[in-house]
Amino acid sequence: MVRTPAVYYDKLSAILRICLDLYNKYGVVSLDKLIDEANIGERMLREYLKDLVALNILIYVGGGQYLVNQDRVESLIRLLGGEPKIVDFIDPSLVRGMKTSREITVRITRIFEKLGIKDVLDIRIKERVRGEPQKPLPQSVLGDKLILSGVCRKVILDDIRISGSASTYVVRDYSLNIHGEPFAFLTIAYVGASAFVGYYRNNMLVVDESVVRSIPRFEVYEGRSPFIEEEPFYELVTEYPELLGIGRKLAARLISELIHYKLDIEILEEFGDDMDLYIRYHSLLPHGYIISARRLMELQNKVYGAFEKFLEIARKKNVVVAGLSIKSHDNLFVKLLNNHYGLKLMNVNDDNVLLFLLNDGDTTAVVNRPVERGRVRIDNWYEFYMKVGDEILKLEYISYGKPIEEYAKIRDLVYSSYVVRPAQSVIYGPGPVVMAYDRAQFHANEIERLVRSILDGTFRSFMRAMRRGKR
Repeated sequence: MVRTPAVYYDKLSAILRICLDLYNKYGVVSLDKLIDEANIGERMLREYLKDLVALNILIYVGGGQYLVNQDRVESLIRLLGGEPKIVDFIDPSLVRGMKTSREITVRITRIFEKLGIKDVLDIRIKERVRGEPQKPLPQSVLGDKLILSGVCRKVILDDIRISGSASTYVVRDYSLNIHGEPFAFLTIAYVGASAFVGYYRNNMLVVDESVVRSIPRFEVYEGRSPFIEEEPFYELVTEYPELLGIGRKLAARLISELIHYKLDIEILEEFGDDMDLYIRYHSLLPHGYIISARRLMELQNKVYGAFEKFLEIARKKNVVVAGLSIKSHDNLFVKLLNNHYGLKLMNVNDDNVLLFLLNDGDTTAVVNRPVERGRVRIDNWYEFYMKVGDEILKLEYISYGKPIEEYAKIRDLVYSSYVVRPAQSVIYGPGPVVMAYDRAQFHANEIERLVRSILDGTFRSFMRAMRRGKR
């Protein structure tokens, strides 16, 4: 039976999920248990397992047993905020491994052939996509080439302010128990947002003249009832209880974006007059969702309103704002390569392909972003990818009428302020964005620690009062 790339990708993904589940349950992945779970013949299963070993996801320890490469998997989970897909393992560490061993290169080439992306390893293809396309590019692409070679410039950062902001969230489910029996269930979303206004002098980041802000802010009320600006409790009602988990996670993300914009607006109003570039971690506007829950629609509309206010202030202050994404799962450029350069790439995203086609200092052409289903229409929305060292960054921005000049400014300031990540689990990008994200993570973790402590203490006090009342 001939396996198409799509069938191979789906089966490899399914086997990866089973391996992760077995490893979490037993601490080891055994061939016997895997055969039972995967519903596939042993010979074919071994072939898939060899590919997972070649991708450095599994480690074979002998006797039909495998371990999961925890460092690699967990670093991607922390980086992505969720379970990684097969395509997420096509990353710089894989490329570095291919450079160290011909045997590894041969194995990866075989996997890429099964995935339908072997073309990206062909140097002739790499040269072809740097030239003229086989047919004219669409009007949404600015320029007549899809890849621009060596255009990034290292500029001296002197008397320059580059701001970065980031937000994060985590959803936790709690069970409050009495004598081991559940008394109440509670779901809490912990959110945090931070901004770092980085000031550069003589090409160095001057921390003493930079500013860090984080929200929500902590305040001691000392017996006073706190004034709550916006009601923090959201009740989600559905006829399908299995959807509640998805709804809670979506609500948490929207709340996280809302406080993120609130902080962005505060920073722009206070420091925007002297700011050269403002970079939000993740998209400038969250991806659209097709939702019908009233509370979620209310939240989404609030997010859109905050986004419009953020842009209004940025335009007023004449600050170029950009969204920075890493590990993008978009495939806009893959489609352009297939349609205009005669490639036949499948089952991969822009990040995977450009990792091999771009060199350090290259960017893609600027593309006018099409309207996305479920997202409000935004005019003059542009995006491009760039490669810094081994990493691929996706930048998007709203143009004020000079998209090429704005692209050049974003490109060079990001390239010049980029910092090398110390570990695979750490995000990468311009220094102010990395520092903002790190602070947002810390802030959300502190909120979780404090709230859990308060919950525990309050519930214990409640139980003591109940016992006294019974007496």
